[in-house]
Amino acid sequence: ANNIGINAFGNYFEDHNLAFTSGLVKLITLIATPPNQTSQTINIANCKTINLANGTGTSININKIISNSAAGEYIYFKVTLGNIQFASSDNLFLNGLATLNLGLNDSALFIKVDGSSTTTEIYNLISYQI
Repeated sequence: ANNIGINAFGNYFEDHNLAFTSGLVKLITLIATPPNQTSQTINIANCKTINLANGTGTSININKIISNSAAGEYIYFKVTLGNIQFASSDNLFLNGLATLNLGLNDSALFIKVDGSSTTTEIYNLISYQI
């Protein structure tokens, strides 16, 4: 028989430069917050590794995350430009911190947990590196 099995040659996932644990990386470029708005909501879709870029020259406050992730999945944020501040809210739990300030190359790891009757998506801070 001429059954050669599965040939993975030329398959996109054959590229060994893609880390096994990071998958697709989403870059979110944050823009200046309008004067009457003190914080922003970010939508990370299905991504688990997110690079945040803030070229505004001032810190941007994030108080809500929206995603399609399932409960129990980890979400990793890394700041690649500027300063970002996560603020504790009904959607973000920072383990007792009111805010978490991240600068260039700082990172934070969150886990999505089941929501409550008023909030369907909750993200709990697990660790951060400054």
